[in-house]
Amino acid sequence: MKAHLKSVVARATKKCLALQRLKGVWPRQARQLYQLVITPATDDAVSMWFALGRIGTHGLVSALNSIQRLGARSVLRAFEGASLQVLEAEAHLEPVEQGLYRRVTKHLTSLYTVQENNPALQCLKKFPRQGQTYPSPLYKTWELHQDDCLRSKHNIPRKLLFESTTYGKIVNI
Repeated sequence: MKAHLKSVVARATKKCLALQRLKGVWPRQARQLYQLVITPATDDAVSMWFALGRIGTHGLVSALNSIQRLGARSVLRAFEGASLQVLEAEAHLEPVEQGLYRRVTKHLTSLYTVQENNPALQCLKKFPRQGQTYPSPLYKTWELHQDDCLRSKHNIPRKLLFESTTYGKIVNI
């Protein structure tokens, strides 16, 4: 996991530095470039390692926070001493942990919308009976939305997507 994160951080840092080198770009355009180029690079296989409140993800999230800080500084052309929360607010960027949680929830929702004979859905239906020795991060996210996931298939995606896209929802959990 650490080798994967190291390569993700290296790729994202390289892209952030390239964004910093662009001249004559408005902050709005720079934010769009950041969201279209750098954010997908940091979201690589996020549902495999991130779960809200899971032990061991704090170090991984802090590494991505450094990328977010560099990217926000690139967008705003801000000084090094500015705090991450201020940079995120000024650049209109979603906080890292909230964005990761939203993407994992969206992935869980998309898995519930596949056809009934899909092997991924068959694995998700086994989640309530799965052993607790080494629970997967996706299982931890499923636990947060267990009541919604056990209801009928057609109600799940709409409710989870609306909850996961509400800005500031992560603070209330």
